Amino acid sequence: MRTTNRVNPKVRPTNSQSRNSKKTAIPPANLNPTNANSDRPRPRRVFDARSLAASQSGAQTAKILRTPRTRTARNGPPARPRKFKTPAKTPSSRDRRTPRRRAPKQSDAEEGDDAQRMEIEKVYRELAEDTKQAPARYNPRQPDFSNLMETWPSFPTGVTAHTAGVVEKLTSLSGRTPHGYVPPYELGNRLFKGQYVRFVDAKEKSEAVAEAQRLSQQRADEYSQRKGDLVEPEEIKFTPVGGETKKALIRTLVQGSYSEARLAKDKSPILQEVRRHLGNNETYQTVGKSSQFTAKVEALLASSRPVKRA
Repeated sequence: MRTTNRVNPKVRPTNSQSRNSKKTAIPPANLNPTNANSDRPRPRRVFDARSLAASQSGAQTAKILRTPRTRTARNGPPARPRKFKTPAKTPSSRDRRTPRRRAPKQSDAEEGDDAQRMEIEKVYRELAEDTKQAPARYNPRQPDFSNLMETWPSFPTGVTAHTAGVVEKLTSLSGRTPHGYVPPYELGNRLFKGQYVRFVDAKEKSEAVAEAQRLSQQRADEYSQRKGDLVEPEEIKFTPVGGETKKALIRTLVQGSYSEARLAKDKSPILQEVRRHLGNNETYQTVGKSSQFTAKVEALLASSRPVKRA
């Protein structure tokens, strides 16, 4: 049996009522008139009326069955039953149930294209390996007379000193350093461009000539593709130097004797100094420039001379 008890907030509870409230564990009414929530009706609480009865001595306590509390709030919505989710299917289970799709077979044309592509890649790989320059190990030689001759003093103290002077001049003209190393492909490139090249031995000379011939053939192929006609490569060879040319080189590079400009007896000595200075000036080394400058100087000298009267 369930009963409810309403308490008027304006009437004070008596002692009997306070005792009953303590026994029933009913909270007292809100008697604070300043509180705005005091007029709101409080929610009803359910209690068992058997708890108000007097306890019997020696009697067993009555077992009160209470309903289980819900996790929701008192005034909240009722609890909803849980819905159990089915486990998601793993990719392995899907693959087992669904039949596997076979990859489409390539046609003969596609297989032929793949084979041709592989052959082209193979040819490019072989060309890259052929053009790749193999590293050459540098093996230093023991010092002997031939090695020391490159750094021999070039003072004219004897025959050996003259030879050392020639070697020093040729080394500086060819862009090399004493006891230095220049790879063969660099020597071949200089030879192909027409620069001064000095070879240490016959092996270095043959490798440089082979590299220069390869560059000449490459340039001829480019010209043939550009013009549409076959262009022969330029031949790389050496022209022997005569005895007079060798003597002139020795006099110029070693001895330092330069031929003086011979002038006629009726010419002014000023022109001799002008020609000597023009020989040391790189600007007037072009063919025709020094003669033009000399002719201009002669014209100015002739105009400044006084005219002889009879």
